[in-house]
Amino acid sequence: MDGLPPDAWALMLSAVYVGAVIGTSELLRRLTGASAEFTRKFVHVGIGLWIIPTLMLFETWYWAALPPAAAVLMNLVSLRLSLIKSIERGEPTDYGTVLFALGFLVCIVVFFESAHPEAAAAGIMVMALGDAAAAIVGRRLGRHRYRLFGADKSLEGSAAMLAVSWLAVLATLVIFGASLTQAAWTAALLAVVGTGLEATGKHGLDNLTVPVVSSVLAYLALG
Repeated sequence: MDGLPPDAWALMLSAVYVGAVIGTSELLRRLTGASAEFTRKFVHVGIGLWIIPTLMLFETWYWAALPPAAAVLMNLVSLRLSLIKSIERGEPTDYGTVLFALGFLVCIVVFFESAHPEAAAAGIMVMALGDAAAAIVGRRLGRHRYRLFGADKSLEGSAAMLAVSWLAVLATLVIFGASLTQAAWTAALLAVVGTGLEATGKHGLDNLTVPVVSSVLAYLALG
């Protein structure tokens, strides 16, 4: 075991963390009766936050890509067979969990060994924290509804995503060494674009478009 490369240790730690997040969500569902939407967002946020340790612990992109690649397959099987109920909506046409893992994978593959790997973290934070805020606030406080391209959203939820995305990206970029000014305006750009993409997303498609497009914009802005 002592001879394992650092990436192998990072992979094992990732597996333990992801298993703990999903296991906790299942316990919450079974023991407290938490709604599927709550447990979905719990996993959404928990897994999304792991992008920061991923960039810090792994040394090569292909090792870092293994957990999200495995998650794509696992989530697809779970969707078809309804294995992990805490992450499913029970809608066979909603590929949100699969696309979220795919978005994570794409960001890792494209940006991990780029000049600005933190772009991946910025994009995923918009999805993990911003989208979760939109869903929670929209369901509980959403009174002013609107529809874009068939997607039903609320002004309250979109405002929450805009604010939380900005704060999340700002903090993430500062952690990775960006100046406060650069982080602030880059965060503003990602928050606006990410909120717009989420507002038009149906069948979970925004779980892919939001992190990937946001990461591309972050990379361009940081360059």
